Amino acid sequence: MPPVFRELHDKLTARYPCICTLPDETVDEDGVWSDGPLWNDFGHRAAVLGVIYSRVEEVLPFLVRTANDLGLTVFDWGGPTIYRPS
Repeated sequence: MPPVFRELHDKLTARYPCICTLPDETVDEDGVWSDGPLWNDFGHRAAVLGVIYSRVEEVLPFLVRTANDLGLTVFDWGGPTIYRPS
């Protein structure tokens, strides 16, 4: 697995914690990821990250900016849109 994936994971979860680390009573309020542990969504060549619908507008710009800053391309299947690093 590319080390950049660990860096992306750590930056994303620093702002939006994995739902597995949140107290049960705050998951619905504070969680943005559709499943967890988030690290399990990272593979050898790609990460497939699910964001809950009600938080996409908030989370997606941060996710794209963070991934692109690390030189990673983001495919938004909901668009469908491709965000490439500049």
